[in-house]
Amino acid sequence: MSKKKPEPNYPSDHDFWVKDKVKTLKSRIMSRAEKTWRKKYVELLVEVANKEAQEVQTAQKVVEAKTRGCVLAQLDRSLVKRQNVCTHRKGGVISNIKDPAAINHALSHGTAMSYAVIKHQMINRDIWVRCLRCGKWWKPPCRSEYNLDRDYWKAMFEYETALEFPTNNTMSGSVLCNFYQTLKDGTQVDASEVLRQRMANFR
Repeated sequence: MSKKKPEPNYPSDHDFWVKDKVKTLKSRIMSRAEKTWRKKYVELLVEVANKEAQEVQTAQKVVEAKTRGCVLAQLDRSLVKRQNVCTHRKGGVISNIKDPAAINHALSHGTAMSYAVIKHQMINRDIWVRCLRCGKWWKPPCRSEYNLDRDYWKAMFEYETALEFPTNNTMSGSVLCNFYQTLKDGTQVDASEVLRQRMANFR
């Protein structure tokens, strides 16, 4: 049979034993090389810890950004879907409807002859049209935003159709100005297209 290991001989006075160990460690003198090594070692540990913490924060930010991007994309798809089925007309009786889905359908399928749109004339004389139900905008399209002529003229046709929407709402307006751009040879040309490009993403 194997012999049992002897039990460690702990001091009876634990506090005295701890103080004695601390005193022994403090009295130990480290060499200059050891001090330099320990300093560099501690600095390396701090650097690694900071780098790991930064990587964790970066990963968390990436996940948060992707999540927000997915939410915004879903909202955009829902908005486009709602705008595509909206008739942009006034009317629609919902007093006797209890189903929420049916209420939403009635709100997006107005039956009146008048359209639920507002029109506003901008400072450069462009007219913007917006549906009060789905929030869709119709603005003069910028040719530079379309690669194909057919896409540009399709957008222009939709815009001109929206301009003709009959409504009993009064069009608002602002002060009208002319915008010109001076070329290198000194001639001035109309700069309305430049203004349209800068306001293309305005909501």
